[in-house]
Amino acid sequence: MENKEKNRIVKIKNWWKSPEALEVKNKNKETLIEYNKSEIGREKSSVTQKNRVKSKEEKEKLSRRRSRKTYCSYFV
Repeated sequence: MENKEKNRIVKIKNWWKSPEALEVKNKNKETLIEYNKSEIGREKSSVTQKNRVKSKEEKEKLSRRRSRKTYCSYFV
Protein backbone atom coordinates (compact mmCIF):
# COMPACT_ATOMS: atom_id res chain seq x y z
CA MET A 1 0.00 0.00 0.00
CA GLU A 2 2.78 2.44 0.99
CA ASN A 3 4.80 1.58 -2.12
CA LYS A 4 1.90 2.49 -4.44
CA GLU A 5 1.50 5.79 -2.63
CA LYS A 6 5.23 6.56 -3.02
CA ASN A 7 5.13 5.75 -6.74
CA ARG A 8 2.19 8.10 -7.20
CA ILE A 9 4.03 10.93 -5.44
CA VAL A 10 7.13 10.38 -7.56
CA LYS A 11 4.98 10.44 -10.71
CA ILE A 12 3.37 13.68 -9.63
CA LYS A 13 6.76 15.23 -8.86
CA ASN A 14 8.24 14.23 -12.22
CA TRP A 15 5.18 14.92 -14.39
CA TRP A 16 6.91 17.89 -16.06
CA LYS A 17 9.61 15.56 -17.44
CA SER A 18 7.04 13.59 -19.44
CA PRO A 19 6.95 14.20 -23.22
CA GLU A 20 3.37 15.53 -23.04
CA ALA A 21 4.35 18.13 -20.49
CA LEU A 22 7.41 19.14 -22.54
CA GLU A 23 5.21 19.58 -25.61
CA VAL A 24 2.89 21.87 -23.70
CA LYS A 25 5.85 23.81 -22.34
CA ASN A 26 7.32 24.31 -25.83
CA LYS A 27 3.95 25.43 -27.20
CA ASN A 28 3.64 27.95 -24.39
CA LYS A 29 7.15 29.26 -25.12
CA GLU A 30 6.29 29.70 -28.79
CA THR A 31 3.05 31.52 -28.03
CA LEU A 32 4.86 33.77 -25.55
CA ILE A 33 7.51 34.62 -28.13
CA GLU A 34 4.80 35.41 -30.71
CA TYR A 35 2.94 37.55 -28.20
CA ASN A 36 6.09 39.47 -27.26
CA LYS A 37 6.87 40.14 -30.93
CA SER A 38 3.37 41.52 -31.52
CA GLU A 39 3.57 43.68 -28.38
CA ILE A 40 6.88 45.18 -29.48
CA GLY A 41 5.35 45.96 -32.88
CA ARG A 42 2.41 47.69 -31.22
CA GLU A 43 4.69 49.83 -29.07
CA LYS A 44 6.71 50.91 -32.09
CA SER A 45 3.62 51.85 -34.08
CA SER A 46 2.20 53.90 -31.22
CA VAL A 47 5.49 55.78 -30.87
CA THR A 48 5.61 56.57 -34.58
CA GLN A 49 2.02 57.81 -34.46
CA LYS A 50 2.91 60.14 -31.60
CA ASN A 51 5.92 61.47 -33.50
CA ARG A 52 3.89 62.33 -36.60
CA VAL A 53 2.93 65.98 -36.29
CA LYS A 54 1.25 67.72 -39.19
CA SER A 55 1.48 71.46 -38.63
CA LYS A 56 3.52 74.02 -36.72
CA GLU A 57 0.52 74.85 -34.53
CA GLU A 58 0.27 71.27 -33.36
CA LYS A 59 4.00 71.23 -32.61
CA GLU A 60 3.62 74.37 -30.51
CA LYS A 61 0.69 72.86 -28.61
CA LEU A 62 2.70 69.72 -27.92
CA SER A 63 5.72 71.68 -26.73
CA ARG A 64 3.51 73.74 -24.41
CA ARG A 65 2.01 70.58 -22.96
CA ARG A 66 5.43 69.08 -22.41
CA SER A 67 6.77 72.21 -20.75
CA ARG A 68 3.75 72.33 -18.44
CA LYS A 69 4.30 68.73 -17.44
CA THR A 70 7.96 69.29 -16.62
CA TYR A 71 7.13 72.52 -14.80
CA CYS A 72 4.58 70.74 -12.63
CA SER A 73 6.81 67.76 -11.97
CA TYR A 74 9.61 69.97 -10.64
CA PHE A 75 7.43 71.71 -8.10
CA VAL A 76 5.14 68.92 -6.97
